[in-house]
Amino acid sequence: GLFGLAAINVIWMIVASKRIDFNDKRSIQFLENLHELFRQGSTSGEIEDMFPIFRFVSKKFKHDQALTYGIYGFIQETIQEHKEILDPNNPRDIIDSYLIEIERNKNNHPSYFSEEDLTVVASDLFSAGAESTSNSCEFVLLYMILYPEVQQKMQEEMDRVLGRSRKPLLEDKAKMHYTMAVLNEVERINSVAPASVPHFCSKDTTFGGYFVPKGTVILLNLRAVGYDPKYWKTPEEFIPERFLNADGQYIKPSNMPTFGLGQRT
Repeated sequence: GLFGLAAINVIWMIVASKRIDFNDKRSIQFLENLHELFRQGSTSGEIEDMFPIFRFVSKKFKHDQALTYGIYGFIQETIQEHKEILDPNNPRDIIDSYLIEIERNKNNHPSYFSEEDLTVVASDLFSAGAESTSNSCEFVLLYMILYPEVQQKMQEEMDRVLGRSRKPLLEDKAKMHYTMAVLNEVERINSVAPASVPHFCSKDTTFGGYFVPKGTVILLNLRAVGYDPKYWKTPEEFIPERFLNADGQYIKPSNMPTFGLGQRT
């Protein structure tokens, strides 16, 4: 996507203190593997999720597995490079910090820190962060084109709070009420992850008159939440002001789980 490479580079800088090298064949293959997994875009609901035995015969599963192993391999090579020059007193990024924790916890049994876990954590940051960030930015751009009056109001707020001579800071976020309202409205009306991530039922329960047995995979329909007329007036309309109070202050919504439910969201 338009913002995909930027999102990947930001994440890779946090993870490994470097940008993607477009002259390196390994880096290009890494990007191609990520893009292919993103393009398929399924987190749950495949037949292999329902019937695990199909993993042994599914061509798609084997293809996805090969892509995943390719991503893991690139990350593991980067981890080895970090190990060779690691300075425990001066961690540069997530990989350095995680390697330090692995060494610190090596005598703990069980230890929750390992190179395998680090590989998966780094991969998760890409799978959960790159595509969602890129798609969110593209939707914001689309709605600014469709609603130029909203774009103008947001630009005026940015000029007032940030000016045009410096980069934005995290603390500026609390002063940008209209911008936050616009971003929330974009996420409400066009969720980048409408099925959220899968959860499972930890015990037998009954919900809405339906029996849900322990172990059942549960998906939250975020699109239904964002379009529920019980909570949103004219939900099909793009109205950023629905996230502002009478004084124009941004109100963090309690009825819109943008990326799902649970502590990690």
